[in-house]
Amino acid sequence: DTKNSAAHWELYTEAGTGNLSVYLPGRGGVVNSGAPVCDDTWHHLGMILEEDRVRLYVDGVEVADQALSPLAGEVQAGGFAIGQLVEGTLGCHGYIDQVRLSSGLQAISEDSVGEMAPNDATLGFWDF
Repeated sequence: DTKNSAAHWELYTEAGTGNLSVYLPGRGGVVNSGAPVCDDTWHHLGMILEEDRVRLYVDGVEVADQALSPLAGEVQAGGFAIGQLVEGTLGCHGYIDQVRLSSGLQAISEDSVGEMAPNDATLGFWDF
């Protein structure tokens, strides 16, 4: 969704630090993991977004777990973008290899790091 939607979310790295972060304007704002991932090394990144909390993972290790505020604001239909915002701004300057978007809770652990594949809960899978 666009940034105007309360349901908008964006997973990104913070300028200057390279920390993995997520922006959730309708649920409390920015969650910064404090985990830098812009270090010229491939990383497996994960996010579990629930109704009341969000968790971020780097290479199968949980690096953030934060409670979220109840959804506040108007939800506006939008789209889905990889490597940029839906509006077409703020593009990616790094490399993205694979993206899997799943429904429901998925276990993320150090054992799950590796080549991704679609599964029964997969809503979308992109292999670049």
